[in-house]
Amino acid sequence: MWVHVAERFADHPAVIGFNFMNEPWQGSGLFRMADFDQHEYSDFLQRMIDAVRKVDNDRWIFYEPNAFLTNQGMPNYLRVLDDPREGSNRLAFFPHLYPFQIDLFGGYDPERDNTLANWEKNRIADSVRQQAPLLLGEWAMLSYFDRENLEQWNKEALAMMERVTSGWAYWDCRYFFETFDDDFRDIVAGVYPRATAGTPTSYRYDPETRVFTLELENYDAAVGPTQIYLPSERLYPDGWELSVSDADGTWESDYDAETQVLSVWTDPDTKAHTITVMPTALSSRMK
Repeated sequence: MWVHVAERFADHPAVIGFNFMNEPWQGSGLFRMADFDQHEYSDFLQRMIDAVRKVDNDRWIFYEPNAFLTNQGMPNYLRVLDDPREGSNRLAFFPHLYPFQIDLFGGYDPERDNTLANWEKNRIADSVRQQAPLLLGEWAMLSYFDRENLEQWNKEALAMMERVTSGWAYWDCRYFFETFDDDFRDIVAGVYPRATAGTPTSYRYDPETRVFTLELENYDAAVGPTQIYLPSERLYPDGWELSVSDADGTWESDYDAETQVLSVWTDPDTKAHTITVMPTALSSRMK
């Protein structure tokens, strides 16, 4: 089936890749997790990768680990997968994140809940072992016990993702458990770099201060500007200020209000760059 899907969409400009299976797990053999990962599931993924590459050499292939406990930060046991395509690998590690201890503890207790710390440690190890970029395919806090607790977990989860992932997709559960109102949207849908003209070394958006900082280094093959999603009317109704660490006159910027994208062209002769966006009022107080 996946060969037919890959053939159909191989040249479609809106398709960047394929994800073979959503949240796989071992079913009735609940305690066979390691054996299932290392044999049936790894075999399945490698067969699918090999088959798709016969008809599509270019699309990315996103693969998820076993969802059982891995979604909650525990280790997984997939074998290292191989991409037979011509050129460098285009396999992306695509785990999910859902906290389980919140239900056990009656809310998020950072003193006892080690889900985020475990997820960060184990998923970094997976990404390094697989030699694949780490993207978070789906995440949310499915149940919560008060609004403050919900916001706290989401802010800490986002900070972790900004440290270790190449991107993420939020699962909107408003029709089941959460309250996804405008204030909560401003936490989840904040400022982020959607494309970097170089190698990003770190980025952070603080939903409290609404300060965004991106650090990147030059990459010879990069073309075009760094693009930052910046919903100015929603997050900066009183204005925002941009600063770049490059020398005056060596960089430029442009903001497209329709797409809400800030483009920044940094100095190609400067190795490292820091781009900062903050509210105008905060910038004025710092001067």
